[in-house]
Amino acid sequence: MAVSSKTSKANIAELRAAGVPDSLIANYGGKLNNDEKTKILASFKNQPLAGEDQLPDSLRNDPAYSALPRDMKEIVLYNYQIQKTNDQQKAINLSSALQQATEQAEPYWKNILLVAQDEVLRSFEQVNGDYDSSVQRQLRIIDNINEDLANNKNFLSLEEQSALATIGRNYRSNHDELIDSAAGAGLTFSTKRKIAEQRLTEENSSMVESTKRQAAKQQRDLEIDASRGILETNKGIQDLTRQVGDFKQNTGRAAEKYLGTSNLPTLQGYNPLGTGTNPVTGQFYEDKVKDIELRKQTLQNELNAGSLNLSLQNML
Repeated sequence: MAVSSKTSKANIAELRAAGVPDSLIANYGGKLNNDEKTKILASFKNQPLAGEDQLPDSLRNDPAYSALPRDMKEIVLYNYQIQKTNDQQKAINLSSALQQATEQAEPYWKNILLVAQDEVLRSFEQVNGDYDSSVQRQLRIIDNINEDLANNKNFLSLEEQSALATIGRNYRSNHDELIDSAAGAGLTFSTKRKIAEQRLTEENSSMVESTKRQAAKQQRDLEIDASRGILETNKGIQDLTRQVGDFKQNTGRAAEKYLGTSNLPTLQGYNPLGTGTNPVTGQFYEDKVKDIELRKQTLQNELNAGSLNLSLQNML
């Protein structure tokens, strides 16, 4: 049965509107009747969609999907392709964002690290300098005490010698007067003279011993005072050494807690808590990682938004 041109054109237009390619329509000749149109539509609907094999088996074999009209299947396939392309691009964007974030953050955190290390080093240098100055000052005090002790002992020795010399002169003078007086009284060889000489000698000996004991006591007092002064000064050095040690430990631990063992500069007098195999991570590392993560998220969101717009443009 012949088909009119009007009917054929209408059928071809309907097929094209349904998405049937011209190559399939051309297989039926120049004009199409209604039966041929129906056959072409049925054949076209039974043909698999281009790229449908990319769908997961769970979706492609789902009865609900199979029951969908062809145009709805095309929408499902279109959405899946966009999502798949977007996921692949997200992985690329993630890597790129992480690299960019690290490159942006590295100079910033490098400067923070250098400043923190410099502060710790300067605090140790300052306390070492203050400690050395204080110790040298204390040592000079000890030297002065020893020097004063030696000078005072020499002075006491001279005083003792002078006092003993005076006692000796007085004794000789008194002895001479005693002899002259006894001779004038005719007692040159008398018992009274001998008793008087004995008493004079005993008094002289007593004065000599008293002077020596007094000098010895003064010497001991000087030595005791000097010993106490030196002991107190040494105690001050010990206290200062302990305080400096406590400062270094507290400052070193605080620095290691923030910077981490690997970023800690060499600090004289401080032994790190961490080791090469078991280091202290440090707050610095955690802060740096958080900063890089925030930068990465921002960059990744920007890249993903741009990639999604581009994917949509390419799919349309």
